[in-house]
Amino acid sequence: MLEIETFANAKQITIEKENNLFIIEENDGLILIDTAVESEQINDVIALIKEDGRPLKAIAITHSHDDHLGGLIAFKQAFPDTPFLFPEREYQLILKKELLPSDKQVPLKEGIPNQLPFVPDKLLVAGDKVGELEVIFTPGHTPGHICFHNPAKHYLLVGDVLQTLGGAAICGVHRDAFPKPARLNWDLALSIDMVKGFIDLDLDYIGTGHGEVMTRPNDVLPLTITEAEALISVAHNAS
Repeated sequence: MLEIETFANAKQITIEKENNLFIIEENDGLILIDTAVESEQINDVIALIKEDGRPLKAIAITHSHDDHLGGLIAFKQAFPDTPFLFPEREYQLILKKELLPSDKQVPLKEGIPNQLPFVPDKLLVAGDKVGELEVIFTPGHTPGHICFHNPAKHYLLVGDVLQTLGGAAICGVHRDAFPKPARLNWDLALSIDMVKGFIDLDLDYIGTGHGEVMTRPNDVLPLTITEAEALISVAHNAS
């Protein structure tokens, strides 16, 4: 049975107890944000979308790690005409695993795939719209990471910029319950800068890639920032 948490016009669906994807319900159709991991439970999500009756307008991805891309093949097989949308900088990174002069010059981490199972129908950059969602460029967890913001309904889907599984944390801060975002994080300092920007967005909800929906984010985000900055300070003093 699927684990579903509903907020605003969104459903957070948890796959294999650890990995979230999101179905956004708009008047003219549905949007899928991230595809979680490869799992038999993806078939249950496909059934849920088909039962809704509205078309699936887009499949959009925050970044290229396998726990956000793993279910893509199953979804595209079920909805072959649905456009597949992917971050432009992240796609460049897959094609050629090199930093650009415009990137922060921090060594890349593992986890970037060698290819995608499908060529994206559209590459997303900051300011693009996916239905009612606005694309925000949020490098830090990966160089090409993006988030999806619904300003009218006051929520943000942040991929792995933050997690709540094991306790709210900025990616790069270890949580025993789910250490993968910290292990694969590219640059913690840049991730902190992204989260500081979230405070100005007047959010009621943040949906993360791992863990429950964050409510009253502005009560939580300053604590995550303080914890992450303390880690950087310790590392700096140690060096």
